[in-house]
Amino acid sequence: MTVMRKLLSGVLQLLAMSVLLIGSCAGPGVLYVQSPKWSLGPYDAEKSRMFFVAFMARDDKGKDALRTALLRRDLSKSGYTDIRYQLPAGEHREHREDTDPPAKISVTNEPGGTQLVQVDVVGDTPWASLSEYRVKDNKVEPLRYGHSNAWFFLIGIPLCLVGVHYLMKPIRRRIDRLVGLEKKVEAPPSI
Repeated sequence: MTVMRKLLSGVLQLLAMSVLLIGSCAGPGVLYVQSPKWSLGPYDAEKSRMFFVAFMARDDKGKDALRTALLRRDLSKSGYTDIRYQLPAGEHREHREDTDPPAKISVTNEPGGTQLVQVDVVGDTPWASLSEYRVKDNKVEPLRYGHSNAWFFLIGIPLCLVGVHYLMKPIRRRIDRLVGLEKKVEAPPSI
């Protein structure tokens, strides 16, 4: 019977440790992926390195396509024609077959015929960046940009692992007590 209790205790401890380890990596990972949305700052053409803009254009085969590009890149030299920055309202995704990262594009129509556009690109440096701009009369007005700080969120993983180490000690004791391997130590009766 003791062997079964030890086996049950080991399985429960392994399960608890797995949940804690996955949680300790998933938490900072989710924060890391979401971080561009929290680190948006005003766009400054002098200092900003990454600013993505979305546009509709015809490719070399005459087909309309949604594309993203760095704002500093000269789009007229990219081989696209009929470049339009006014986009259909809603959420769009652009997947590419080349080495450029995929993008999620959110377009909101505003009064007066303007649009607010957010371009969330995953896979550039370090892993994600977000651009926000307004389009009026097919002209782009850069508003804000953000990119994730990899070290800030990913440093949370080793810190969480240290926390897991210290959390496992009381969890092991409770599991052993639950399956009957460890007896509760009762205080001696007071006189």
